[in-house]
Amino acid sequence: MSQIRQQYDEEFRKNAVKLSYATSKTIKALCHDLGIHPSLLYRWRKIYTEQGDKTKLAEQNDNLRKLQLENAELKMENEMLKKNRGLLCEKSKVKYELIRSHPQYPVTKWADILEVSTSAYYDWLKQKQKRDRKELEYITLVNRIFKESENTYGVDRICGCLRRCGYTASYQRVKRIMDKMGLVSIHRQRRQRSLTDSRKSKGLDLPNLIHNLNITEPFQVMTSDISYVRTAQGFDYLCSIKDVASGIVLAQSMSDNMKAELVIKTIKKAKSRWNLPTGCIHHSDRGSQVRQEVA
Repeated sequence: MSQIRQQYDEEFRKNAVKLSYATSKTIKALCHDLGIHPSLLYRWRKIYTEQGDKTKLAEQNDNLRKLQLENAELKMENEMLKKNRGLLCEKSKVKYELIRSHPQYPVTKWADILEVSTSAYYDWLKQKQKRDRKELEYITLVNRIFKESENTYGVDRICGCLRRCGYTASYQRVKRIMDKMGLVSIHRQRRQRSLTDSRKSKGLDLPNLIHNLNITEPFQVMTSDISYVRTAQGFDYLCSIKDVASGIVLAQSMSDNMKAELVIKTIKKAKSRWNLPTGCIHHSDRGSQVRQEVA
């Protein structure tokens, strides 16, 4: 078991040095009388003179140590000022958050630089810990309600459950929590928008001309399709005519609507560009655009 190191005050050290110069005893004998180790007395003699004053070497060491401490403090203040740049005009909460995120620097030093009170900071820190615990409980409850709903509840329904449990429920707060945790109701999943409504053509006589047809030549059959492109103003509609045998897109047209005129315009463009032969079959779905009489 290691022994507790004994501490000697400055007055004792000075008197021990004076005795070592004034007495006729050896250093070893004097140290035995004083109850100290000879190495301690030799070390003290390098610090104090016969009169008990500091030696020049000791004074130089003290000055050097003082300069090192001042330099370290200035360096620390410089680093803190860099991190603090532009924060003096911010609210106290922002300053407190900066102090909390840099525990390597003394709080008192931060308080002087940021011009805040240390007691106010510690009060804020205590309240923040309470708020963090409550926020964690709130997040856990939101997650539990969502899981118990089998991933079906959205923000509104979770807000209702929270209010029935006695909690305040802000739509934006619950939405932020759900977005952060990646909780998305299965009812919110985006479904592909269909541009074809063939229900009205079920009773019409529209034979499939390519049924069991062996397509081997270009321009034997061409097919058309309409897709939509999302824009900042809404949707634009792109009609494409493609040759089935070669896969080449024969023509394309775009419009802000998907009426029959868009299909007719694209077919005419393909015919004029490729000189489509007589008997070329235009195969398409049974959408309203290609059922029009004008088509």
